[in-house]
Amino acid sequence: NLKFYSVSLKEEAHPSIKISNSQLKEVVCNAEGSIIALYDMANNLYIIKLGAGKYKDRWDYIGKHAAHLQAAIVDICFVGSKLYSVGKDGMLVLYDLEGSTLKDGVKVKQYTQIGQGVIPTACTLFSGAMDGSTPWTGLATNVGSHMLFADETGKFRVFDNESEGQKKVILSPEYGGIISKMAVFTSSKGESCLAFAGQGKVVGLVKFPLDGDPYKSCAVVAHPLTVSYMCVD
Repeated sequence: NLKFYSVSLKEEAHPSIKISNSQLKEVVCNAEGSIIALYDMANNLYIIKLGAGKYKDRWDYIGKHAAHLQAAIVDICFVGSKLYSVGKDGMLVLYDLEGSTLKDGVKVKQYTQIGQGVIPTACTLFSGAMDGSTPWTGLATNVGSHMLFADETGKFRVFDNESEGQKKVILSPEYGGIISKMAVFTSSKGESCLAFAGQGKVVGLVKFPLDGDPYKSCAVVAHPLTVSYMCVD
């Protein structure tokens, strides 16, 4: 079930919504706070909209879609008004949010192959210079935002959302094996960094711009067991 909890009231602010019998993996929300997307261990993506039904202050379950078939979903994210999912089938899927309704369910707008033979393992967003020297650190609102993928071959891949093509390939850090989670942020000194988690116990940092230099990254064993999630504030 998906539960809505009010931090200020310290109680549930909305009736819970039954989503899936499988374990939910990640929940994301658009910048306007009107659409929620999430996916589960069964590789289904779900969409929930605010006010899609009779009551404008209620969240309504729109439906689910298995756009990546049997391949595992790696990540989901909003880029402005667009919702994308990334799967280990190497596909970037764009969903039709306007066409996804209570009547019609979840609709897919476009499939894009990230690269031939590429198996992504993590994804995050940034904008600005192609080399990431001026990465964007909040919710993406500009159509020129880039996606940054990590893959199973130990590389970062910069993908341009506007031209829908791969623009740059860079070596990624080798700490902790395959990267499973990434997030861009700005340090207290004003330096742009990429935080990452490996598919193990490791959490690390890479300093922008991304150029494959191993001396611009570091990592620590952060947990005694596998890191299940990571975020920046």
